[in-house]
Amino acid sequence: MKNSKSDSTGVQVARLLRALATLVEKSDPAEVTAFLRSRATALSIGVEGHAQKGTYARATAPLDLPKLAQQLRALSSRDEGHALLSSASLTRRELEKLGRLVETPILKTDNMERLTERIIEASIGSRLSSAAIRGNHTKPTP
Repeated sequence: MKNSKSDSTGVQVARLLRALATLVEKSDPAEVTAFLRSRATALSIGVEGHAQKGTYARATAPLDLPKLAQQLRALSSRDEGHALLSSASLTRRELEKLGRLVETPILKTDNMERLTERIIEASIGSRLSSAAIRGNHTKPTP
């Protein structure tokens, strides 16, 4: 008699492989070729409602997080910070590492949006608030 636990694991693996095959079949052949040539180690399959289906993980070199932290610190508005982080398309793990680089507390309960807000506040917002309190901000000219 077969073990039902191993059967369910085998069934799950088979379902995963069928879903992966369907994803590859529906993908643009050029994207699949580019992904394979890049020798990327991660593939984002996506779950309905969480990630876009068929989206490949960053197939380029990994982000230089210290450089990104430096860029954030040089920005002059929170909106610029949001734009920069949005364009970087960071994973949660990368956001957590970036948060540590800008010395902001990271909580496991923080979602991606809250992590982004904490990082922007630590790298840009606190500096802007401090300058405003000191009166070192520029006033708009009429």
